[in-house]
Amino acid sequence: MDIHRNPPEAATFMSIIVSIFAGTAASESGLRPRRSGTAAAPVNHNPFLRMADLPKLLQRLRKYLGRQQTHLGLRLLLLTGVRTGELHQATPDQFDLDRGLWIIPPDVVKQLVDMRKKRQLPKDIPPYIVPLSVQAQEIVRHLLEEVKPTQHYLFRHDSEIKMRMSENTLNSALKRMDCRDLLTGHTAHVNEIGVYQF
Repeated sequence: MDIHRNPPEAATFMSIIVSIFAGTAASESGLRPRRSGTAAAPVNHNPFLRMADLPKLLQRLRKYLGRQQTHLGLRLLLLTGVRTGELHQATPDQFDLDRGLWIIPPDVVKQLVDMRKKRQLPKDIPPYIVPLSVQAQEIVRHLLEEVKPTQHYLFRHDSEIKMRMSENTLNSALKRMDCRDLLTGHTAHVNEIGVYQF
């Protein structure tokens, strides 16, 4: 890019770079990036999985003796990095295994709440697309084979087939495995492996 011929593009590019570095510095200090010279408020983060803790979690997950649906839910949570709410609300029609995708409608995705608050219509908000690894596809395929005709959610409630799995099921299982502080939905610590979260 020639900054002398395209100054607006260069300015946009520079503002993006400055935002990235400001965000990186802020994430390392636990503060949000500053805007207009104002001090940033501290951020309270959810627990996250550090690379060093991954073997411990995987060993405990392998030894987990609870219900199979809970075990598969925990594995899918780990493999996809979605929030537990998105996992609880997953319906069979959201999965396109031919393309290896989980297409989550925008009304389920927590991050899109701000967009809805700005009065954007649902048709203006794109779905949240989660690529599925081969292991994640195997889990989903198995769960789809187990779906009953009246079942609405992929992870169904134990006693009410039309309802979804309890929101406490996965967190309770993590607590029983003594891993509650290691994993909640979307908790892979991407900065630790060199990936910046925008």
